[in-house]
Amino acid sequence: MTESVLQVEELTLSFRTAAGLIRVLRGVSFDIRAGELVGLVGESGSGKSVTAQAVARLLPEETTVVESGRILFAGRDVCTMTEAEMREIRGRRIGYVFQEPMTALNPAMTVGDQLMHVIRHHHGCSRREARQRVQRALEEVLIHQPDLVARQYPFELSGGMRQRIVIALAMSANPALLIADEPTTALDVTVQAEILKLILRLARQHGTAVLFITHDLGVVSQICERMVVLYAGEVVERGPVREILRHPNHPYTRALLRAVPDVARRGEPLQAIPGELPDLRHLPPGCVFAPRCVHRMERCDTRPPLRGSGDTAVACWWSGQEVPNR
Repeated sequence: MTESVLQVEELTLSFRTAAGLIRVLRGVSFDIRAGELVGLVGESGSGKSVTAQAVARLLPEETTVVESGRILFAGRDVCTMTEAEMREIRGRRIGYVFQEPMTALNPAMTVGDQLMHVIRHHHGCSRREARQRVQRALEEVLIHQPDLVARQYPFELSGGMRQRIVIALAMSANPALLIADEPTTALDVTVQAEILKLILRLARQHGTAVLFITHDLGVVSQICERMVVLYAGEVVERGPVREILRHPNHPYTRALLRAVPDVARRGEPLQAIPGELPDLRHLPPGCVFAPRCVHRMERCDTRPPLRGSGDTAVACWWSGQEVPNR
């Protein structure tokens, strides 16, 4: 078994607000091994981006409280590192691809200058060597005419090209972990497929562990090996992608799969999940998904533990029973 690059262990995290502490993550646990792509999935507001930003320590220190748990990167707890230590890791050993590339790129700097700045910061090389590395970085993300693109500004490029630049920036230091936070959401289907193939190829080529955040189960099925399903800040199911997509154990996972458009059911209405995510200030007792679950029973008033063996686990009292497809 390959050693884990990232281990998130029972992470419970809150935000300080005017109304007091609001717990946004509760007991989140998963790991990622070298060269592996793990999908973190769930509806908007389920805690995906908060989890990713906690791993890279991008959440504001003054309003973030890690109540319990650990985030182990290469064996060291990110939560206990100083900001100076994190600056040595962030960008160099942990790369980050944001959802909207325009917010990640400086509009006043050319693509080449931005890449050179990052490369020289991480590698301490000369400008001449940095220019050579810039060309190689752009070629690696399959950008044609890298010399021309390096002289352009982000606003002169298409969305797909900008996202390739962001990936080149994130991979320029050959990080051990790449966090991709919904990197294909704003792209059309054709460009999305190209970006997914690019991330998969780079991960395989460099042995990079990838945490891929998305609400799109179709994307997860294309590139991820394992997946973690989040709901209202809790892990409700995790395991190999193929196994979960074929035999989902948690009613929430089943509901997410039913909500995916199916070309075989033309003309039929989409099956939306009834209700909405709970208010994190007033969570229901027991299972957090119970108010929206068609299989709710009396036992659901008690919070189900995350049970399983190996990579597979589910937090549901129905686990191990035959749940009818509704």
